[in-house]
Amino acid sequence: MTAPVRRNRLWQLDWSELETLAGGSWDYAPTVDYWAKVALSAYAAPTKTTADAIRAVEAAIGEVERLLARTLRDECLDPETGELTPVVIVTDNGACFRSGGFQRFVDSRPELVHVRTRVNAPETNGVVERWIESSKYERLYREEIADGLALQAQLDDYRDFYNTVRRTRRSARRSLSPLPCRP
Repeated sequence: MTAPVRRNRLWQLDWSELETLAGGSWDYAPTVDYWAKVALSAYAAPTKTTADAIRAVEAAIGEVERLLARTLRDECLDPETGELTPVVIVTDNGACFRSGGFQRFVDSRPELVHVRTRVNAPETNGVVERWIESSKYERLYREEIADGLALQAQLDDYRDFYNTVRRTRRSARRSLSPLPCRP
């Protein structure tokens, strides 16, 4: 597989876990666009079932459609040829992603294709793994999160920060970095 050259060609999705003050452990599944480095969603749930994995993908689809004011299917259609280039969703091999229900969901959406990483190869899903690490160290570990609703609110707030403020800071650092020296 070659690296994508535009948005909505490859999304990375994974689960992480966080313990709340109420003593419950909550899971959350961010979906990040590989090329744009935009967190499309971060879905929090008390479990990591097939239904939760589907809701995580549906949340990402909903955000793309909200941002672009058109369907994901239309985004994936070549305007000249009408050819559909589906979004590849890369996940690990968690049970919810290996399930028949998740595969049926993906198969029902021609604008989606699902690829699982090799076993014990988290670097294959590195963009979303990095987002998870950033969300924990920059936000979640610094807050007292009472429950799942508070976790979802923190995730939504951090996703907004990541996609706007943090992104602007990254771009500014890149533009201020010195040009490579010529030999």
